[in-house]
Amino acid sequence: MEYKEYLIKRNKNSIEKVLTLLLYLAATVLAFLCFALLMGFGGIGLLLAVGMYYGAHKISARFNREYEYTITGDGVDIDVIYNKTSRKRLISFYVREAIVLASVKDENYKHYLNGAFDKEISATTNRSDANVYFAVLEADGRTLVKFEPPHAALEILKKHAPSKVFM
Repeated sequence: MEYKEYLIKRNKNSIEKVLTLLLYLAATVLAFLCFALLMGFGGIGLLLAVGMYYGAHKISARFNREYEYTITGDGVDIDVIYNKTSRKRLISFYVREAIVLASVKDENYKHYLNGAFDKEISATTNRSDANVYFAVLEADGRTLVKFEPPHAALEILKKHAPSKVFM
């Protein structure tokens, strides 16, 4: 059985950068207000100010994401890793159970991207020049998964499901 792991770092888009800036700005304003208004109550104002920055840091850390693709035979596991500290499984699927796995740039299979999906998962780098592939699944409702598997991973998957994987 073939086993490969790949780690893909996601780039922040401009909206996430602005949100991070606004989050720290709001934390600064709220921390100043808490500190100024509660100055007469000892360390409570300082404690709340530190709490505001801690909360801003925890929320902004969710924008630092990496995706790990684990290929085990024809099985694909996709996990998201937040700020290199916590991990969450996004999806697990077998390629033989997928309807199709193809490049989003491939005109022959683009019609699969049209239509309604119950769930959409994007585990990509957010780069415009990325080589993004998609998988359409029917397991628990219609699911669209977009990810960036390396060529070696595609070759492994094609060996196990040649009629489903199009490179």
